[in-house]
Amino acid sequence: MQHPAEIIGVGPDLLSAFQQAIDQLVRNRESEGGTVRVQATARDAEGLVRNLIDQIADTAESFERQPASVALDGLRAIEGGLRVWGVMALAAPDGELGLPLVNKVAVHAGRGQFRISLTVGGDSVL
Repeated sequence: MQHPAEIIGVGPDLLSAFQQAIDQLVRNRESEGGTVRVQATARDAEGLVRNLIDQIADTAESFERQPASVALDGLRAIEGGLRVWGVMALAAPDGELGLPLVNKVAVHAGRGQFRISLTVGGDSVL
C-alpha cells in the first residue's frame, strides 16, 4: 500500500500558490519543444485545482506525452466561478503517462497568503 504524500503551494495570491503546487505535481521534465494551451473553470478554488489537474493529464495523454512543465498565465473570476489558463510544455513519456493520483485538494486563504494542499498517492481517487 502506498502512503499519501502532501504537496503544498503557498503564495501571496491564489495564482502563485497554484503555480507552486502544479510545479511540484508536474516535476518539471525536459521539454521536447511542443507546447499546448490549458485552461479550466469551476465554481470554487478546490474545483478549479481539480479540473486543471485533470485537464493537464488528459491533454498530455492525448498527445501520448508527459507534462514537462506548466506556466500559469492568469486566473480570474467569471460568471459562476473561476477560470485559470496557461501553457503546458510536453515531454517524451518516461514510463506511465499521466500525473500522480490526487486524492484531496484543500485551498486556504488568510493573512495575505494562500495555501493549496494536494494529497497524492494512497488508495483513494480524486
